[in-house]
Amino acid sequence: QTGGRWGYRYEDGTYPCNEIVEIEDALYGFDSAGWMVTGWYLIDGVYYYFNEEPDGTRGKMYRNTRTPDGYLVDEDGKLVE
Repeated sequence: QTGGRWGYRYEDGTYPCNEIVEIEDALYGFDSAGWMVTGWYLIDGVYYYFNEEPDGTRGKMYRNTRTPDGYLVDEDGKLVE
């Protein structure tokens, strides 16, 4: 954590960028600088929603449910149009 932002470092010292990573049985998204994302985020042309709440699940991908703004996401976390 740095300045209220969160990152994740692999064992080899590198960081995930523009990707989704499984950490402790949950999926998290990371931007081009390696910071964890929250809210709606576009990765490889697909929108995903990551929890924005400042609780223990912040950053966790929503899957197979509705987002706080009412949109449906599938079991892979992808926005259903």
